[in-house]
Amino acid sequence: MWEVARGLRLAPCTVALAGLESARGGLVSLPDRDRRLLRYLERVAPHFDRCVIDCPPTIGYLTFNALRAADEALVPVETGFFALRGAERQVATIGALADQVGRKLAVRIVPTLHRDGSQLSHDILGAIGRKFTAHIAPTPIREHEVLREAVSYGQSVVAFAPGSPAHDDFRALAEWIVDTQATVSAESQAVDHGAAAAAVYVADGPGDSVMTSDGHTLPRLAGHGRAAELAQRMRISGAPTSGHEQDLPEASV
Repeated sequence: MWEVARGLRLAPCTVALAGLESARGGLVSLPDRDRRLLRYLERVAPHFDRCVIDCPPTIGYLTFNALRAADEALVPVETGFFALRGAERQVATIGALADQVGRKLAVRIVPTLHRDGSQLSHDILGAIGRKFTAHIAPTPIREHEVLREAVSYGQSVVAFAPGSPAHDDFRALAEWIVDTQATVSAESQAVDHGAAAAAVYVADGPGDSVMTSDGHTLPRLAGHGRAAELAQRMRISGAPTSGHEQDLPEASV
C-alpha cells in the first residue's frame, strides 16, 4: 500500500485481479469468496478514516466483495443526455445487488462533467436533483481543463492545482460526504429489482454466473474489456509516490 499523497494511501491492482474471478482463478472455490475484501478492511480499519473502493463496470465477485464491504455507494452521473435514465438504472442495479447479498446500501448521486454554460446540463442537473433530492451532491463536479492536465501529469487536482475551481468542487464533495449521513434510496426500494436485473445484466453464456457465499446466484455482465483496459492504463502510467509503503497485513486469495 503506497502513500501517494499526504494522508492518502493507495492499494493498486493489476489486470491479474480480473483473473481471480475465472474458474481457475482461486476465488470461486473459497467459501467466503464475496467477503474477502470485507475481512481485510476490517483488519486495517484502525489505520484509516475512510476507504474508497473503485469498482469495475462488471457484476462479478469483485463487485460483490465491494458491496459486502461498503457502507454506501457513490454513483457518478454525467449531466448529459440520458443521464437521468442512467442514474435511475444504476440506483436500481445497486439496490438489486444489495438485496442479493441481504443488505440495504445507502446511495449518493454525484453529478460530474457538468458544463456551467450549457442550458442542457443545467436542465438535466435540475431533473436529477428533483428525482434524487435527498441523495444528490449539492455541488456538481464541473468540467475543468485542469482535471485533464492533472491526469496527464499523474497527479491529483489537489496537488496539481490547489485552490483552483476544480479543487474547490472536490473539496465540497468531500465535505458533503464527511458531514452528512447517507440514506437508503427510496428510488432503489421502489423499483422491481428483478426487472432491473433482467434489463441490466447480460450473461456471457450458459452457466456464466456469480454465486455468493450465501448461495445467491446472479448473472454476470458481459466482458471485462473496459475494466481490464483501465487497470492496464493504471499499471503503465503509474502514480507519483513518496516511496513509503504502509506496514499493513497482506491480503491473500
